[in-house]
Amino acid sequence: MTNPESIIKPTGAITAEMELTINGPRKVVWDSLINDIGQWWRKDFYAFGKDAKFVIDLKLGGHMYEDAGGGAGVVWFTILGIWPEEKLYVIGHTRPPFGGPASGLITFELEAKSEMETVFKVSDTTFGCVTEDLVASSVEGWKMIFDELKKHVEKS
Repeated sequence: MTNPESIIKPTGAITAEMELTINGPRKVVWDSLINDIGQWWRKDFYAFGKDAKFVIDLKLGGHMYEDAGGGAGVVWFTILGIWPEEKLYVIGHTRPPFGGPASGLITFELEAKSEMETVFKVSDTTFGCVTEDLVASSVEGWKMIFDELKKHVEKS
């Protein structure tokens, strides 16, 4: 067997942040985030296709995952902290085919702007193999995902 070539990739850390205002009480936004995720999470983001479902097992050490049935699926995030109706801390990992290896510490935060308005914030600090382009693509991806949460809450 010949010696495999090693590739040394540069590493670093980036933080991508975004926020959006959702017309709905913080409790409704939280409930939609946690309990209705399978109704609004973008199917085109699924690794296993549109027939999979997205699930949050809301407990410390629980997972946010894609269930493709028959024992197939992928864990997107592990839950590190829960402040009901306020914050959710998670960690996720990116494999090399998707730009990694890298890990991301993500905070989803809900702030009541008024009784009927909630500011939803995402802070994603990723470390490992990262590039400057990752900031823009992370913000764009989070915005695409959570615009769907906004639509879901506001149509209810």
